[in-house]
Amino acid sequence: MKLKKNIKKIDYKMVIWFVVSLIVSYLLIYLLTPGDFFKSPMYMLLPIVGFFGMYMITEYAQKYMHIKNKYYFILIFLLVGIIAYYLAIFFFYWNIIRLNDLPIKELFKFMIQNYKMLFSSAFLGFLISGAFGTIASK
Repeated sequence: MKLKKNIKKIDYKMVIWFVVSLIVSYLLIYLLTPGDFFKSPMYMLLPIVGFFGMYMITEYAQKYMHIKNKYYFILIFLLVGIIAYYLAIFFFYWNIIRLNDLPIKELFKFMIQNYKMLFSSAFLGFLISGAFGTIASK
């Protein structure tokens, strides 16, 4: 009898949003990068980490940032995520260019020509699943 009292109820809303986020993330990643999908486990693991990370942290982050609306928080999350992705790419290639004594204009030329890198990376699944994790949170 005591065992039944200790079992927590399953949050079906969270499970449904998790399944939806996985389907959307995997489908989108597979359609954008069909050749890379099965080469790296990052394409399959980052959406899971993104969903549960944002599911757990959303309530606390909203209280800390004094944001009442979840959708403003999702927008901020997506914008900061995209900016952080391109900053990381910028500094990664800046380091390569500096180590090879190439002119800095090569970095900007590369960044302008390859602006669609986000759509072929596993980080896109992280962002999408993180947005769904925020929707599923309390």
